[in-house]
Amino acid sequence: MTSLDHFAKWSKIAEAEVAAVEAEAEREIAESDGKLGLGQPLSEAEAKDRAAHEELKKVKREWTAREKKDQAAKKVVSEKDAFLTLRDFREQPVLSLYECERLDVEVESEDLIKVFIERCDTVTVRLKSKLKTSFVEISRSRNVDLTIYDVLHTVQVDLSHEIVLAWNDPAHFDAAQPEGPKVYHAGTSYLLIAPGDARSLHVKEPPSDNDEQQFVSHLVDGRLVTEKIVLPGDSSRLLGATTRELGDEIGKKRALRNRARAKVDAEKTKGNDAFKNREYAQATAHYSLALADFPHDDDDDDTKNDDDDRFSPNER
Repeated sequence: MTSLDHFAKWSKIAEAEVAAVEAEAEREIAESDGKLGLGQPLSEAEAKDRAAHEELKKVKREWTAREKKDQAAKKVVSEKDAFLTLRDFREQPVLSLYECERLDVEVESEDLIKVFIERCDTVTVRLKSKLKTSFVEISRSRNVDLTIYDVLHTVQVDLSHEIVLAWNDPAHFDAAQPEGPKVYHAGTSYLLIAPGDARSLHVKEPPSDNDEQQFVSHLVDGRLVTEKIVLPGDSSRLLGATTRELGDEIGKKRALRNRARAKVDAEKTKGNDAFKNREYAQATAHYSLALADFPHDDDDDDTKNDDDDRFSPNER
């Protein structure tokens, strides 16, 4: 049994003992309240407070159960000075390399969902299988060399130094288009993205006092570039958007408005002609169509942005 297994075993025992003590304390309090006649709420407001408290306890229990389930799904590896080959992820489909040092590991499994590399130093990882989420996360690590042997859409690198992301075949890199591959990063002092051909990019983040400022490095017009994330993520774009991406959306909206205006002008002209010919019913119909199609979102101020947040390696 490794030290990690030993720790996990006694951690589970401690958690079980704490849960038993808390349950016993709650039972004793409930019995005492019942004997003293304190079990029933004294007012409608108190009843609502109790109901809200019970709902919060329920949510907490559900959240705790979810956290335990997520933790149980993780295969945690904390090794030093080791060479490993990991292939069995049927019971624990999430790999977490945590506080590893001088580790060389080969990973290959069709069951693997996601890979975390956290607080590691001098680690070489050969990822030889496709991840179900197509996502790797690296945080607070240094000297990490990740070689990717299949399609991978997204990598997140935070607060790390000297990270190399290399694809063994450019075809695997290009197979992730058009959505990826995208490398999101923040607070990372050195990052090399190597698709396996001449398109390699040495990322140099602009100086910033904010380690949380996100950047994305990806292909734009066939060239690897780094852009600043200027809009936080939401339901439509989980990891945010760049100035260029917002500009593309604004351009599409403007084109739609221009087409709507052209249609409005055409209906208005038809209405005017019908009115001149005293075809009032027809004129009313054309004017109604013009009003229905009139673009109300006429504010073009959102298209005025002179700040170019795209930069190439070693610029700025």
